[in-house]
Amino acid sequence: MTIVKLLDDIKEWLEAEVCKNLEFKRPPENDKKDGPEYEYELIKPKAFIMYPPPSEKLPSVTVQYGNGNHSSGELEIRLLFATWSPGIYYKEKDDSYEQKLMISNEGWRDVWNFIDYTLRKLSNADYIGQHIRIKKESAITYGPMMDQDVIASYYPHWCGWIKLTIQYGVSSTNEDYIELLG
Repeated sequence: MTIVKLLDDIKEWLEAEVCKNLEFKRPPENDKKDGPEYEYELIKPKAFIMYPPPSEKLPSVTVQYGNGNHSSGELEIRLLFATWSPGIYYKEKDDSYEQKLMISNEGWRDVWNFIDYTLRKLSNADYIGQHIRIKKESAITYGPMMDQDVIASYYPHWCGWIKLTIQYGVSSTNEDYIELLG
């Protein structure tokens, strides 16, 4: 199995097992409309590979790889999570029934709900797809994005990560590469 195929399979698993079950706020198309006049919308997160998307594509989870060991068929995976929330939107009952925004730093809860849900899905699964084993004897770790040992603030964007090790079958033939060479 190739590294590209592994990453594609992990992305597909995240879309099918995690993203389809969650909804978070969609950021406005331009940064000037993140105030009370912005009628927010809840959307399902999207999964990406290697590079996080621009902020207008949030919420998202990005699959990245770290060090691998071809002999043992192991690869470190890092999942980057990002959500957007400037605060709490509510509607006030008056003549206009206008939407209001209470600006707050509580948006961090969205990204941690995303991470918690993904951790639960990883804990309940032995495999991602049919051929990628979650190596649970290695630690599954997680944390916030850090900048110089301090939790980074990208308000109104909220970010965190999960790291895990996967194990995959190592082929001793060229069968996995025939598709790529075609």
